[in-house]
Amino acid sequence: MVAVGAGSAPAATNVSGAGSPAASTARAVASVRAGAPGRPRYLGISISGRRAVLTWAAGRASARIAGYRVYRDGRLLRRVRGTRATVAVRPGAPQRLSVRAVDVRGRRSAAAVISTASSKEAPQPPAGLRAVEVTATAVTLAWLRAKAGTRRVVGYRVFRDGRTLGQVKGTRMAVPRLATDEAYTFTIAAVDDRGHVSPPSRALTVATDAPPPSTGSLHAFVLASTGASFEDFKAHYRQIGTVHATYFECDHATAAVRGADVPQITSFAKVRQVEVFARFDCQDAPALHRILTDRVLRGAWLATIVDQALAHDYDGINLDFETGAPTDRAAYTSFVTELAARLHDIGKKLAVDVSAKTADDPSHPRSGLYDYPAIAAEADVVFVMAWGIHWATSDPGPVADMRWLEAVVHYVNTLPDREKYVMGTPLYGMDWPRASGPGAPAKALEWADVAALSARVGAPAGYDATAHETHFSYADAQGATHEVWASSAAAVLERMRLFRSNEYEVGVWRLGREDQSMWSDPALAG
Repeated sequence: MVAVGAGSAPAATNVSGAGSPAASTARAVASVRAGAPGRPRYLGISISGRRAVLTWAAGRASARIAGYRVYRDGRLLRRVRGTRATVAVRPGAPQRLSVRAVDVRGRRSAAAVISTASSKEAPQPPAGLRAVEVTATAVTLAWLRAKAGTRRVVGYRVFRDGRTLGQVKGTRMAVPRLATDEAYTFTIAAVDDRGHVSPPSRALTVATDAPPPSTGSLHAFVLASTGASFEDFKAHYRQIGTVHATYFECDHATAAVRGADVPQITSFAKVRQVEVFARFDCQDAPALHRILTDRVLRGAWLATIVDQALAHDYDGINLDFETGAPTDRAAYTSFVTELAARLHDIGKKLAVDVSAKTADDPSHPRSGLYDYPAIAAEADVVFVMAWGIHWATSDPGPVADMRWLEAVVHYVNTLPDREKYVMGTPLYGMDWPRASGPGAPAKALEWADVAALSARVGAPAGYDATAHETHFSYADAQGATHEVWASSAAAVLERMRLFRSNEYEVGVWRLGREDQSMWSDPALAG
């Protein structure tokens, strides 16, 4: 498969300087102070006999907070990780309690300070805590005014699952950025003008709404490495029935599995009733040969795939092994057979990606690896990558020519287990430079980049009625001629109509920056 759009992280920079010892010390102190965490906010106290409960909220920080240090009259009492601490106090004797934040670099904040002798009676706990509005990602809370103690009530502190969220002056607070279909427990405490905090209100447990479920059947690949792909999935999930997430791959040097689950993608899909298939990818011929033929390495891959399916409760696994030698055809089929049996034993499914072909040629350098009937007999889904009739190092031409696609469909129509096949369409394009002959490698482009390129070079994108693909040519700044073929919405939808008219489910490689007008067409429904 063609993956488009990689990012890079900025390199870290280490700067050092010279100077007198005194100047160096002054600079170091200034640096620590400048980067130290902010003072804890909303420090409050609730006293009962010989026990005081301190609560606070985190201040601003440039590095992760490692914990908090609690002091009494300047002496360290304890270290805690949360925003709450219980300490011993002497009744009737004024004591000064303080809290400092400490970040992972050891830098300490200024102290938030409160006295045990500021007030004799804390406010009463607020009553009437209720949820006045609940959505899939937010809750709005309301409560009644608390009865004051010795001092005037100036605010209300809100706690979620025992941790301080913040403090408000009124009797209402919106709590955003919650997980969907999740239960949270809230309490409220009143705070007086000396920082004394009432006992907590009666707890209220609220469950956020479940989002609307998917009603679609589209199979869609989503890249774990790019936010654009996930954002696209979030925008159109209701038309997607199964997401194939690019989580795992082979290390080309060692042939071992590497990668990890992305909880944001997995949980987003699951709560919306979209099936999650974790993709295990290898597109390096030597590594793939070792995986299929080395007994120890093969066993490790099989065990790892099953372990990951269980650990993250995937609905299934997507096996994307490409560029394998035709001579490994039998080894690959046996790998699929064993993996399918192991996954089925734990209630999981298997999808196998196969290169498109119009007839079975066991010696073909790309599609010879795949024995369609044998794979379909074991797998739950056979995803036909119906693109690549022209590729990066071929002559320029349509990526998924319609006449060729018709021949691919005709071949699959002759096979058993037809209901297991999913026909995939590309959403990308290719830009071939012609300056150095037909062997010059093309550059893969997302549709958004194709459209921008067409506008920038002043070459209107036409639609080839035979290939059913968008096409244009242009000359670059060096005078070299380029030829571009790409999957506009019109091209994608024509392919989908072909596939669905032959009673196949359809899939796409891959979400992110495709021609967005495709999503509004009825051909994508179902």
